[in-house]
Amino acid sequence: MSKQIIHRTLVWSGKLRAAHWTLSLSSLVLILTGWLIPIVPSITHLSNDWHYLAAAVFITVLLFRLWMLFSDSRSAGITALMPGKQALPAIGQMLRFYITLGKAPLPSWYAHNPLWAPIYLFSILVMLLLAATGLAMDEYPILFSIYLPELHSTLASIFTIFVAAHVITVFIHDAKGTSSDISAMVNGHRIFVVQKAGNPDKDNIQHISLDGFGK
Repeated sequence: MSKQIIHRTLVWSGKLRAAHWTLSLSSLVLILTGWLIPIVPSITHLSNDWHYLAAAVFITVLLFRLWMLFSDSRSAGITALMPGKQALPAIGQMLRFYITLGKAPLPSWYAHNPLWAPIYLFSILVMLLLAATGLAMDEYPILFSIYLPELHSTLASIFTIFVAAHVITVFIHDAKGTSSDISAMVNGHRIFVVQKAGNPDKDNIQHISLDGFGK
């Protein structure tokens, strides 16, 4: 019978967590005020003020997150968001987990969810385009035959869907798995069931081998 070790390790740095939560909060303000501006004219001025304030915070932290993409060699770096060949089986397992509504077991991963990692990278690109179109559309509403306010609105809708899906799936992972995904983004530590020897059991538990631990 195989032995298992419960291991709690730091995965998310303080800088990454601060950037994550600041982007999250500023994004919520941007989504809410962006929705209110066209449909509640009585508070348009107030909504605009909060939208521009949140945008300033959002852009500042987004630039910091971009810097971490190329300066961090661990979980905040760009290589951590680019799945290799070894991630393909885990991506398939993640798809089965979602298709079965959490009945299939979660695959193991160290930092970023293998299926969502490239989506996170794409979301950063969307955030950059949101920032660029938001800054430019007042001065240049039409650029290269593109109506920037409409593009900005479309990108905002895509980003809102991403945020909603991200929140829902993180709660599912935390409810069905054992790695404390929600609290990990608060204190930085994930919990792993380390498989020491033998075959991993078939329960809905995340396992990671000792050879690959921390990589």
